[in-house]
Amino acid sequence: MHQPTDACHLALTPSSDCAEVNERRIALFQAVQGDHDAWVRALVNDGADVDARSAAELSFENWLLLLGTLTQQKPLPKIQRLKKGHTGIVQRLLEFEAKVDVKDAQAQTPLICAAKNGHESIMEVLIAKNAALEARDTYGRTPLLWAASIGSLNAVHTLLQRGCNVNTSDILHWTPLGLSIAPKYDMGKMIDLSSESEEVIRRLIRWRANVNCTNIHDETPLLLAARRGRCEIVVMLLRARADPNITDLEGSTPLMASAAIGRVDIARNLLESGALVTVEDRQCRSALTIASDNGDLAMTELLLDHGPSVDTKFMSGRTRLHWAAMNSDCVIAGALCARKADLDAVEDHTLYTPLFYAVREGTIHIVQVLLAHGASLEARDRDGRTVLFDAVGRGHQTITELLLEHGADVMAVDGDQETALHRAIKHGNKALADSLVSRGATLDRL
Repeated sequence: MHQPTDACHLALTPSSDCAEVNERRIALFQAVQGDHDAWVRALVNDGADVDARSAAELSFENWLLLLGTLTQQKPLPKIQRLKKGHTGIVQRLLEFEAKVDVKDAQAQTPLICAAKNGHESIMEVLIAKNAALEARDTYGRTPLLWAASIGSLNAVHTLLQRGCNVNTSDILHWTPLGLSIAPKYDMGKMIDLSSESEEVIRRLIRWRANVNCTNIHDETPLLLAARRGRCEIVVMLLRARADPNITDLEGSTPLMASAAIGRVDIARNLLESGALVTVEDRQCRSALTIASDNGDLAMTELLLDHGPSVDTKFMSGRTRLHWAAMNSDCVIAGALCARKADLDAVEDHTLYTPLFYAVREGTIHIVQVLLAHGASLEARDRDGRTVLFDAVGRGHQTITELLLEHGADVMAVDGDQETALHRAIKHGNKALADSLVSRGATLDRL
């Protein structure tokens, strides 16, 4: 046992001087900080005010120190909880009638501090003294919300057994279940969920946590789990009847989230539980279009197997083959063609077929795939133009030659009564004009 400091001697010396009384409080603060149990008892016996509030809020600093929060300099998401915790000093201060529900500037009580740092033994001491179980800080978080957020199984179990509301929420509508799954970061890097955190999730579900709760962004626990790529948690939530089709504020679903990260296993479980393939977000993207954008053939085939017709149109008026052509995805386009997708389906607004998009994007491989499967060269957009007009207008020499080889009509006339040759001349593209003339194009239709 270390010898008392000069401050401690001063504190033990009786005095009515205000400055010395304040020094006595500081001595108590130092004793708690140093974990000197005997000093704390001596100082309190001598009259140090355990709940006195100086300008520096020494009373609550004592609580913070004995709960270990001031010695934890790193952000909460690291969840490197102090193993020690000054349980003995807590008990001594409570023996001398320290207020069990004192609050700091953030409205945190000792029980909240103990919960957010995972000090289960201190929590037991405070709860035995009737600490407020549903106390809220300025964020609206209760001890249970904090315990769930750090994945402290014993703390969560203790609070649930004491009757804490398993579906309580903070000012951002986060519930214990949502916080237990929500991503946490350390130095900008997401921290993976620990096995203890997984057990916290399981325990909350057993205590009938609402698996379809949403936060302020309308994110459900299932969406959060899918985004994190945690298949076992997704399965756990689905077994508890989580709805796979609830969307967040952006219109995203868990199935879209699984498609975005290429997790076929998660997508399969969601589909087997009734997830809809055709739902679109605010950007008119579905899980299938996201898979197509990523060039994910395995995900695309899975979604096609569970979706409606390959020719079903999305809100944009496009089919899956349109999207594949737009994204220059030869693999997906080939898979759709093999499933007998409608090669000449027209987009509602522009009347473009998939071949139009392939030509506009200048992706010769997609053009070849579509032509090989019989895509029409005579389809016209709303301006009465064929794909040959687009190829010439965009200066795609190779694609123009390919279209001509497959029999594109060089004398087709658009709504302005012009041919592809007129367009080549207007753009000053002699090479394309020569190619068209060599195939029989003339200006006779002017």
